[in-house]
Amino acid sequence: MGKSYVIDIPKLELGDVILTSEKGVVSKGVRVATLSKYSHAAIYVGGTIIEATLGGVFSKNPQRLIFNSEKQVAVYRYREPLNQTEIKSICGYARSKVASLYTLPEAATLRYRDLLKIPESRKQFCSRLVALAYSDNGIDLANIRNPAYCTPKQLSLCKAFYKVNGIIREANEGDIEFAKTDDPNILHQKETINWVNKVRKLVNKEGLEREYDIQSITDVDKFLRFNSEFDDKIVGYLKSEGYLTHYNFDTKRNPYRYSLALLESAFIVRNDKDEFLNEQLVKENNIINLYSENLDRYLHYFLSKNINYYREHCVLYINLLTGIYTRMKFVNELAVKFSYDNAANISGEYMRVAGKNIMVANEIIGSKLGA
Repeated sequence: MGKSYVIDIPKLELGDVILTSEKGVVSKGVRVATLSKYSHAAIYVGGTIIEATLGGVFSKNPQRLIFNSEKQVAVYRYREPLNQTEIKSICGYARSKVASLYTLPEAATLRYRDLLKIPESRKQFCSRLVALAYSDNGIDLANIRNPAYCTPKQLSLCKAFYKVNGIIREANEGDIEFAKTDDPNILHQKETINWVNKVRKLVNKEGLEREYDIQSITDVDKFLRFNSEFDDKIVGYLKSEGYLTHYNFDTKRNPYRYSLALLESAFIVRNDKDEFLNEQLVKENNIINLYSENLDRYLHYFLSKNINYYREHCVLYINLLTGIYTRMKFVNELAVKFSYDNAANISGEYMRVAGKNIMVANEIIGSKLGA
């Protein structure tokens, strides 16, 4: 059996562009059409990558990327230092496109569309998603003339980026075994795509598609702001797909994260206990700010318009933050018990942030419903 390779995840930085050469007819077609060894592009947003595939725009754990050769993957990083606001905007753009449709015709004919100056649609393909995450936020892409129609090859040749060396390593047994496990994100993404598709069909049926091009969750947020008569129907779509309760999946998949006794048992058998605690903390570091920001946004929507869709999203993010609080509570107790002060301090801070946001949100929702 030959060697396999993975991206060294801790070396990734927010906004990194990941270019890959994948198997399959579509991938080969892209490489031939663009005279490039790369056929796919994705962007790292912290804990996950965002990519546009034939099924739509999804997030994916980069730990699940396994390559047969080091030449099948490369990581590119913006050459000039970006401030936190710029990085946040780049990652936010990519995340906002989750559940968008993939446009195969535009991806397959992008060179001709660019030459003929045919306006792009709001649908996505991989390199467009990555390039627009930068250009739509005012970040200069140097020699990429038209970001909406750029290719993976153009991203690799873009003077605004440089290739990151030493970030691809040989996969170990643990990497390979993890990549083979079921990905819970796939189910959640299907749930998301399904209910957004239902909203798109509803909008088309009502003859509102010219005014509202539903491509993502953010489009649905905006649609209901001005069309609240569809509130109950759309909330029904969310519930029927299991979108609002998917957060419970982790309690079944990783029960040790929700029990001090089970967590301690997993901790005791690990040789590198610092690494074990760090693994638990990194998982939360990648999502606590995202969940907090999403909760804040939906609270703002809910305060401006009291509809079930906004309230259900507030409750969803309260539940997700409650999960963080619970997991960090057990990590904190474990770290204190075994005198791992740094882990105790970090987990305690995560508990504080999650707890504060949960409390504020519950107060706002309670006062709004009681008004």
